[in-house]
Amino acid sequence: MSVIRSRFAVQPYLTRLRASMADELPARGLALIDGHRWSDRMLATCALLWAVVGGQTLGARLAGARDAVLKMYASRLRPGATYEGFVKALVARGDGLMCKLVEHLRARRRNRSPRPPGAGGSAGGSRSPPTRASGACR
Repeated sequence: MSVIRSRFAVQPYLTRLRASMADELPARGLALIDGHRWSDRMLATCALLWAVVGGQTLGARLAGARDAVLKMYASRLRPGATYEGFVKALVARGDGLMCKLVEHLRARRRNRSPRPPGAGGSAGGSRSPPTRASGACR
């Protein structure tokens, strides 16, 4: 595949990625425009992508995730460019974002399918210990 042809394949992929991220993120509570350089939606999207993008360093992984976010939200204010700024925003607002994501994903899981017999929460089942995010969101 030529370089020119492969570049054209990127945009449909990013469009599908943005749509699938929109399906998984809460429709409300993660504003795309909120007055911050890293809006809540861009911060959450970039953090999720940062976890799966390859790179030799955290900064390189952030650069790849941020590049995808820039292409996914091309018409929006560009988020900050530094690793330090991203981490500062994540530290300042990460717990609140994590609670919103955890609550949303739990609700989606409950609505998708019933639990199999003996799954967590039953008298004989074991429950995993609460995480920082799940414990803080209750």
